Amino acid sequence: MPPEQKSETTTERIGRPGDPCVMVIFGASGDLTRRKLIPALYNLGKNQLLSQEFAVIGVAKDAMTTEDFRAKLKQDLQQFADVQIDANLEEWFQRRMYYLTGDFGSTQTFQQLKELLQKMDTDHGTHQNYFYYLAIQRTNVATAIILQYTAPVWVLLYTVLRGGYKPSMRRSAAVGLAVFGCILAVGFVGSGGLSLDPVGVTAALLAAFSFAFYNVGGHSVLARYDRWKVLLWVLLSAATFWIFVNPPWKIWAAHFSREQWGFMLIFSLVSVLGPFSCYFAGLQHLEPTRAVVASCLEPVFSILIAAVALGELLRPLQTVGIVVVLIAIVLIQWPEREARQAELLIEPIE
Repeated sequence: MPPEQKSETTTERIGRPGDPCVMVIFGASGDLTRRKLIPALYNLGKNQLLSQEFAVIGVAKDAMTTEDFRAKLKQDLQQFADVQIDANLEEWFQRRMYYLTGDFGSTQTFQQLKELLQKMDTDHGTHQNYFYYLAIQRTNVATAIILQYTAPVWVLLYTVLRGGYKPSMRRSAAVGLAVFGCILAVGFVGSGGLSLDPVGVTAALLAAFSFAFYNVGGHSVLARYDRWKVLLWVLLSAATFWIFVNPPWKIWAAHFSREQWGFMLIFSLVSVLGPFSCYFAGLQHLEPTRAVVASCLEPVFSILIAAVALGELLRPLQTVGIVVVLIAIVLIQWPEREARQAELLIEPIE
């Protein structure tokens, strides 16, 4: 079913359809394509925002035919789409999916891509309008999630090794449940297993270690200095760093509209200043392990907000993961029988 035709499952058009084009996805066999790109493109079609003259070419090293690619995407769409699938629109969508097996370092791959693009112009009338999306990953979502959400484990190990407290059964169980719950909540099961690329694993571990140090070091700093002063210096440091990475004249050259500036201001207040202020307040009153376990509510709230505000599906395993995270938070916050009366202060290594 062409996007501009309406059915009972097609929503009213909310904007102008895009121009005729071919979208080339490099790394099309990975998690980003199956979880995000394909469902997002389907949603555009459902809202009648894709041109009739539209096609997708997926390029990756995995040996696959176009028919295999289409069958795989059909399964992925059924699994990850957050709207009801219309059979006619799905068929229209599938007919515009193509696949090319090739190495990105080979000139032969790009020669074959050139020939396929010319064929798209003939078959779909795309007027030689192409754009390219780089979806090449070092690791998959499952591996990144497992490693990123090990931060509570590193905080617990550090505080125990530094002599902060004994590793009680309740505390250890709470940390384990928090990690397990996050993995379930963000959809680890069914994501394709682990991908242990050295660079990807290193990056994910660095993210986990950084967040662990943020909790341990932040607790110590906030015990000595005013929360708002610490927040001010943190934001100034981050702003200084990004001035060099993305200079102001580049931002000015983008010619953002007044509405876009307003959106970015509100977004920065809601997504950065507000959450950091609240988390700094929490670190003042909670020792690091309790704070980092409580931070596992982040994916829980993201999933629930998406379900309520955007109508995304809440799958059974995600619900189980949310419940497990909540149990972990209650367990870790429950006072230890032999808890110290004074607030625990964990010193970071000098």
